Amino acid sequence: MNRVLRPIFQQTVGALSGHRANNKLLVLTYHRVLADYDPVIDEVDAVQFTRQMETLAEYFNVVSLENGLEQMRAGTLPASSVCITFDDGYRDNYDVAFPILSALDLPAAFFIATGYLGDGMMWNDVVRQAIKNTSLKELDLQEFSLGKELIDTEQKKFQLIEKLLGHIKYNKVDRRIELVNRLREIAQTDIEERLMMTEREVKELSSAGMEIGGHTVNHPILTCADEDEVRHEIVQGKMFLEELLDKKLKFFAYPNGQAGKDYNEQHMRLVEEAGFNAALTTNNGVIDKDSSMFNLPRISIDHTTKFKFGVSLARGYVQFAN
Repeated sequence: MNRVLRPIFQQTVGALSGHRANNKLLVLTYHRVLADYDPVIDEVDAVQFTRQMETLAEYFNVVSLENGLEQMRAGTLPASSVCITFDDGYRDNYDVAFPILSALDLPAAFFIATGYLGDGMMWNDVVRQAIKNTSLKELDLQEFSLGKELIDTEQKKFQLIEKLLGHIKYNKVDRRIELVNRLREIAQTDIEERLMMTEREVKELSSAGMEIGGHTVNHPILTCADEDEVRHEIVQGKMFLEELLDKKLKFFAYPNGQAGKDYNEQHMRLVEEAGFNAALTTNNGVIDKDSSMFNLPRISIDHTTKFKFGVSLARGYVQFAN
């Protein structure tokens, strides 16, 4: 950032984040951190992530999830406090994000869908890879209720991916697999890339002091599954990680994470019964002393400039504070 913008940035972030931000905890949600920006995947890349983490290190109080929640309950949380979280367990969290976090001495929490560790691939990534890698310029997707789709540009591929994700997401796990396998046939695409972390990499994150949390086994939309299936997904994912890491898991993140649509009060109860201390959503907001520990809000982060990133976080304290 140049010398002209820097003082303006400092004043803006300082004024906004300090306003009504005492004892408010802002939790950021990431998924992938790409080595290089890809307009078809459209996730934060290494350069953007580095700038965002530098902003956090310089202008905010970055705390672990455990410490942040404890300090909030005790009324001792410093102003402008932020937690960093990652959902799903992507390999680039380890390869790209982890070295950046370590270099800046920033803690983070990683929520792992255990069924995909190693060579697994989440259904949404099969969709992305199938469309991204196809050499076809048009796909006949009438059986997906989309008709014929022209995909001769990266923007059109991105738009089609978003349509397909919306169409497939709210199905049971087995049906999602059927649909994405059929999509691969239509797109005539081979998918071999390893996208997820290995068990060893998860253990290394934990050994380095990063928090590891539960995120089910197969990442189902909980409202699309019956109670026994949901309980199995929550408990088995927790047990697997606790055995792998030889430590108790304290935190859980709901798959997709929108209240009412993706999870409900029954699922909050099941998470608590499984022995978690708290659960995080993707509902926008800041956490305060009145927040339900099994319905904690976060804000999602995309690729943006360092200036806009800092100002948007600072505004978040004001927007969501009462």
